[in-house]
Amino acid sequence: MQCMKCGQDMHEALVNHQMECRNQLFCFEEVPAQQCPNCGHVFLSEETIEVLISRVHQLTTKATISYHRLRWPKAAQSGEQQHPELVAQLMETINKSVRKS
Repeated sequence: MQCMKCGQDMHEALVNHQMECRNQLFCFEEVPAQQCPNCGHVFLSEETIEVLISRVHQLTTKATISYHRLRWPKAAQSGEQQHPELVAQLMETINKSVRKS
């Protein structure tokens, strides 16, 4: 197989692959793939993707740890004094995130 980016021959490799599904982050290790030694482009076969998706479905039916991404208020980032409204807004966001999981 030839690389779609640079045209070099791709070789079989085991790669780490991350994917987000259903608002959760999944990190797979040692996934079989085709990888370009020149530019590093990775190609996953259809069969590999089907296995990853079936594994995601298995994991999402069980209780797992979710990945939550929250934005910190801008005033807190710049070192300014925090306003009670910003702190209350942040706490409300965190509480909503905890209730969903």
